[in-house]
Amino acid sequence: MPANAIKIESLLELTATTSHARLPLPADHLDQFGLAPPKASLWLDDTELAFGTTEPIDHRRYLRVGDTIHLIDDRYYQHLRTTPEGYVSLELLPGAPALRAIHTPQWNLDRSDDGEWTPTPQQPGLSADTLLEKVDAWRRAQAIQVSKLADGGTQATRIELFPEGETEARVFMLRDAPDGPLLARPDLGLEYHLPESARARLLDTPTAAPEPASTPVDPTDA
Repeated sequence: MPANAIKIESLLELTATTSHARLPLPADHLDQFGLAPPKASLWLDDTELAFGTTEPIDHRRYLRVGDTIHLIDDRYYQHLRTTPEGYVSLELLPGAPALRAIHTPQWNLDRSDDGEWTPTPQQPGLSADTLLEKVDAWRRAQAIQVSKLADGGTQATRIELFPEGETEARVFMLRDAPDGPLLARPDLGLEYHLPESARARLLDTPTAAPEPASTPVDPTDA
């Protein structure tokens, strides 16, 4: 899966960080710096950056690069403590591919060969713009967190998205959680945590906008 670009860019800022102090590698007592073994390691091509503990005065972190230990601001180690799923892109559909159909248990949207979207069930007064807004909401939807698919739980609501040019649907299984809806991708072993505000945009049946209320005209104003 594509990675979370913001997290990757934040981590790569390490390449330009300041080394506030440096000392030759004391191979016989690396444990004093939390480097035997390191707390975490990051490889940039063939270069290993090994993270140790923090020093007690300015709380800067020891970082081993080759035969040198550096003291750097402690802004990067936290990025390495996340789960692998924490690096997955937050986009439900990375790259926002064009869609040809959206199928849910309550409603469907299907695009004809001439590009016109048709809802099922049919609803009078639905504009093309309303249908496109629903499609674009799915194409550009983002989670607030991606995690490993939880075992168990009720995942009964199946949602199918059909990207253009793909023969198989991308299947999401919807379930509710205290903080908002969860969309699971069982084929990937991932769960996308959505904000509660996304429920209406993505899941509610497309409906026609209400007609604006007319203002009574006072004949004496004529």
